[in-house]
Amino acid sequence: MKKSVIFLLLINLFSCAGDNAGVQTNNLEIITLSEETYREQPLLLSDYATDIKYIRLETNDESLIKKIHKVVLFDKYCLVLDRDQEQIFIFDTLGNYSHKINRKGQGPGEYICINDFVVLDDSTICITDVCSGKFMRYSFSGTLLNETRANHRPNRIAALNGKYPVLMSIYGKRVLNDHYVLSVCDKSFKPVSKLINRKYDNLTAEDEKQLPLHDGTFLESNLDTLTVWETTYDTIYRIIDSATCIPRYYLDYTNKTPSYITNDNDIIGKYKFIFYIFETARYFFINLRDENGAANWIIYDKYTHQGKRNKGIEHNYQYLGLINDLDGGWRFWPQGVVSENSVYDYFYEYDMQEDLKRNKIIYKNALYPERQKALYEKVKKSGIMDNPVIAIIECKNEK
Repeated sequence: MKKSVIFLLLINLFSCAGDNAGVQTNNLEIITLSEETYREQPLLLSDYATDIKYIRLETNDESLIKKIHKVVLFDKYCLVLDRDQEQIFIFDTLGNYSHKINRKGQGPGEYICINDFVVLDDSTICITDVCSGKFMRYSFSGTLLNETRANHRPNRIAALNGKYPVLMSIYGKRVLNDHYVLSVCDKSFKPVSKLINRKYDNLTAEDEKQLPLHDGTFLESNLDTLTVWETTYDTIYRIIDSATCIPRYYLDYTNKTPSYITNDNDIIGKYKFIFYIFETARYFFINLRDENGAANWIIYDKYTHQGKRNKGIEHNYQYLGLINDLDGGWRFWPQGVVSENSVYDYFYEYDMQEDLKRNKIIYKNALYPERQKALYEKVKKSGIMDNPVIAIIECKNEK
């Protein structure tokens, strides 16, 4: 009865309509998130993945990365966004360094900061500059093709069907384009349509000021659609084409009133707060903070409609994640989406080398012992200045 009531409420409350948008509410699935639903337990990588592979990024004076913020695999290339240096590094999928996009500045064809980027099917690279409000499109080699500036500052960008750049507002409810969250654009960044209307949220000006940025929002390709979830909201949308948006999942979690985050990342109020969601064809990987501020790392299986909660072996971020029983490597928890069936994480082999010396996080009986041996031999040769290694898992997808 409760789910029926929720479903009827959703039909009335969740409007995805844009200027010419079609709205559909069929196939809405409710995902319940609670401690009672998901018992905390150690989880093995082999329960969710069929394979893991690594891209060891070449280290030289031109390719040295401070921190990975986004990874995109396109054709035979691996593109890595480093916001600390405001550069996009381009390697091949074997990890060999090719070149980088480095156009920082305040002149034509230059950006102040890169918040997000996407590669279109024509091999052009679109970026958002949240500092200046610029949207820019470069050739794969880094030549500026076009740019524009707007009075709003979206900080997320994705590609719809590889053709349309889709821009997302920087704030959860203080949104761009007359209360619309998304702008579907052509390659010159002219809006084709607008999606997800927040006009009737009725927030006060003071509430709007306290809303967190879209740090945990995802705007990712999924199968033949684009998937959208906004921080502090409870609905996951599918964007089928430039004018059609479908509410697909409803996240039912206790006290889902928006919780505001202080500068120290403390949660104000006894609310649960979802920080990150990553999705493959079968799984949702969800980072949920409870009312005590503790992290809950949940994996939800869309086929079985059940989930499990990860247990870390130490109260330390680097030891949280799925235990890598495939090749005995570093623990894994997604940092982003590679494709409809794979996600990535990254680690530093030097850190793993240090833990091997201390006999930490080592899975003794890996399913692939020869691969484990080869991995450890490479780890032993790593240096403290070496670039991180990107780990990509292929998720299970059989029903």
